[in-house]
Amino acid sequence: MVISVTVDIPAHREAALQEVARRYRIVDEAIAARARRWHGRNGALAIKNWLTTPGIG
Repeated sequence: MVISVTVDIPAHREAALQEVARRYRIVDEAIAARARRWHGRNGALAIKNWLTTPGIG
């Protein structure tokens, strides 16, 4: 059984959430760029996976 829940987020909260998401993406890209310099593409992927592992980062 699938239960679907819709939550209405006030506009100002929505903007705040988008800002947070944008900042995280910028941080993510910076980490990935640094990792690419260190280890090439695979290293960047490994570090990104490590950072996005639940319980870490």
